[in-house]
Amino acid sequence: MKVTSALVVFTLSPKAEGRRKPLGLGRPERAAGVYAALLGHLEGVCSDLPGVDLLVSTPGKRAPFCLAARHLPQRGTGFGDSLKLAVEDAFALGYERIVVIGNDTPEISTDYLRAAFDQLENRGPQMAVLGPARDGGYTLLGLTRPCPQ
Repeated sequence: MKVTSALVVFTLSPKAEGRRKPLGLGRPERAAGVYAALLGHLEGVCSDLPGVDLLVSTPGKRAPFCLAARHLPQRGTGFGDSLKLAVEDAFALGYERIVVIGNDTPEISTDYLRAAFDQLENRGPQMAVLGPARDGGYTLLGLTRPCPQ
């Protein structure tokens, strides 16, 4: 069976995330442990989604923290450009449905992701699904084709 769906986790390494967002834990290495646990959580969530590949998009070379996933190198300048290019790269690998999340979304569950992929499969001509966040942003972006230029 050909896998046509991918969950793309857009992240830095746990160590880099800990330095960038220390979570008020005093030391970056404590935060790094939290980010490593969040990635482990997402691996578990994705493993319960048959027919969905896990891609971890990080800057630079493949790192030991994402060995269970396929690595998708981040390219571009700035968050928006890097996110757009990661989505394009995932579609170029042959996936038909892409859901992108950050690694700092502990509330993400298998059911939530399954609903997003189901909506993408049944969208008709629409190309996007958004998962709203409590702060007014989003936790999830799902697409059935790359963003227009």
